[in-house]
Parts: sequence; structure tokens; C-alpha cells
Amino acid sequence: MDFKDYFILHAKKHPSIMPQDVAKFCYQAALGAEHLLADLAAARRYFDAEFERVEERQGDLVEFLTDELCRVDLGVWKSRGLPKEALFDAFVESASVKNGGREVLGCYLNDAEACFGELELNFSLDEWRAFLERYAEAGMPAVHHSEAYREHEKPSYRVVRRTILDKII
Repeated sequence: MDFKDYFILHAKKHPSIMPQDVAKFCYQAALGAEHLLADLAAARRYFDAEFERVEERQGDLVEFLTDELCRVDLGVWKSRGLPKEALFDAFVESASVKNGGREVLGCYLNDAEACFGELELNFSLDEWRAFLERYAEAGMPAVHHSEAYREHEKPSYRVVRRTILDKII
């Protein structure tokens, strides 16, 4: 599969997706989660707190961003009784691997936009382009999920490389 295929699957699975959620998906696909490891101790505290409060749930353990990167659902991980330490270690190891970079991020943003015609979205192409202009002016930083996405999708995951995940599950 290519990036567009993964993005279409994601957008269909998560109908509350908004422009910043598209940007987040593209950012993670291109850059992984390296930005979260500037302070490893803080990343650990945040992970532990999130893991403790996340409710166990059934569903897909992983959602792919690319052939190499996926989001591992903490609630599903927890419900399967998988070791918390192994997931955090996989996240840290994955985040330390260099990914595609800003040029790839730009390509993924364009690829996502090219898919909009195949999707029913809660925003217009004009709203997307206005967001994208502001996002580019800000330097295309890592962003949080939109309020709508957080409310409806209840995201709780870590970005992990497939090869690293395959070693532990």
C-alpha cells in the first residue's frame, strides 16, 4: 500500500477528522514521534499517566501511517495484557530512528489533499487550504488532535516502527 491508501483508510475510520488531524497524520508518517523525546523523563511520565487512565478496549491494535510506521492503540494494548514497558521501549527506539523529514511531510500533505475527493469530510477544500497556509507559515510543526477528533475518537496511541513492534508481539 502507499501513503494515500493508508490515509484514506484512516479518514474513513475516523469521520471526525479535521484539517489539523490530517496534518498530524502526515507529520507522524513523515517524521514519526521524534519531537516527543526532547525530554525522555517527561515523555515517560506522560506515557505512564496516559497508560494508567486509558480504558481497555477492543479493536485494532495498530493503525498504519506508512508501511514502516504505525500507531499502537494503548487501550487495545492494555486489554491484551501486553507489557507496558515493551511498548514504551518500542516507542523510544522508534522515535530515535530518522524518518523522511520535511520534504516528505510536504509530499504527504499534498497526497492527503489529493484524496479528499474520495472522502466525505467535515471541512471544505477552502478550509483545508486556509489551515495549510497557516500551518506552512508556522513551519509545519507537530500539532495536537482537534477537539472534535479527541472527543469522538478518544485517541491514545504511540507511533512505533513496524519492524520494532514485530519483535515484541
